[in-house]
Amino acid sequence: MTTTELARPIVHEITLQEVSASGMGETSAFDRTVSRTGSPFRRPWALFVGLVVAPVAIASVYFGLIASNIYVSEARFIVRSATHSDLTGLAALVQNQGFSRAADETHAVNEYFRSRDSLQILLKQHQLADILSRPEADFINRFPNFHSKNTQESLYRHFRSMITAEVEGSTGLSRLEVQAFRPEDAQRIASALLASAEAMINRLNERANRDALRYANEMLDAAAHKVTEIEAQITEYRQRERLIDVSQETTAAMEAVGRLAIELAQSRAALDQQIRLAPSAPSIGPLRERISALDKQVDSFRAKIVGTDSSIASKMQEYELLLLRRELAAKGLGLAMLNVEKARQNAQLQHLYLQTIAHPNTPDEALYPKRLFWIFIVTGVSLILFWTVLSIYRLVMEHQA
Repeated sequence: MTTTELARPIVHEITLQEVSASGMGETSAFDRTVSRTGSPFRRPWALFVGLVVAPVAIASVYFGLIASNIYVSEARFIVRSATHSDLTGLAALVQNQGFSRAADETHAVNEYFRSRDSLQILLKQHQLADILSRPEADFINRFPNFHSKNTQESLYRHFRSMITAEVEGSTGLSRLEVQAFRPEDAQRIASALLASAEAMINRLNERANRDALRYANEMLDAAAHKVTEIEAQITEYRQRERLIDVSQETTAAMEAVGRLAIELAQSRAALDQQIRLAPSAPSIGPLRERISALDKQVDSFRAKIVGTDSSIASKMQEYELLLLRRELAAKGLGLAMLNVEKARQNAQLQHLYLQTIAHPNTPDEALYPKRLFWIFIVTGVSLILFWTVLSIYRLVMEHQA
């Protein structure tokens, strides 16, 4: 065998080894890098245990063995307001009273359910603190717990999380849901909240009625005071002008002028007749004197009525203005009295109603927690997180290699 024949397989073997070594170097860069860094990600099963197995196991133990049952009591109600007409008297009593849904008051009631006032009532009258710390409650859902302080603010936040109040858009009814660790506790709190809301509605009615009555009485007092004031002004005017009634004084003066005018006309007719029949008769002188006296009396009465600053006509304007003010004040007083009577009638009516459509039930089955649902959620999120972290890490390592 020649030297050339012996060398050929050796060269071929070396070439294969170099190629093999070169290929191994390219495919194991990630493993060598991981081995060099010493990261636990070089074992995907360890990452799987940390991001998937452990969370799912914790969720299974908690939701399967530890999480307490939560019962929900539900009620439905509507807040209605009475509609009023402008009729008064017998017509108002005969007419049927109408009702409509009070949208603003409905939202106010829903907010009241989750208010601090409701919380205080439940604490004082319905032992809410004992209900929130029942032995059935787990260490996460009870109050107080490890992640919240035993303060009023923490209690208020926990209280709001167990109450749901909202208006259903399809029906217009309000829905109240209360969560508790015992069925009777959920029903008890829901009933207490409805009773408290109804008491709040009654307070609103009482406040509205009280304000309406107070305002009507104030208007009545103001109208009566105005009438009294104008009457005092009329009395002062009469005393100052020495007139009881200007209109009556004017009427009397006009009647007197009329009588004197008739008498004067008769006297003048008699004088003319006497002059034609007996021009030298001695009665002509007295007739002329009588006519002169009557003329003076007529002029005096006419001056009393019109023509001077002290005449009745100059005083008529102020007096008639006072009479007009008294008439308007009297009408205002009458309207104020009607408003008071109407306010008293309205005070006997209920303006707002909280009408319960479905009373709070006593649940016989726990609605929460949804154990399998949350276990599946934790499993899905854990798997997504595992594949995301593993993929990102491999991309980073391959880029560095």
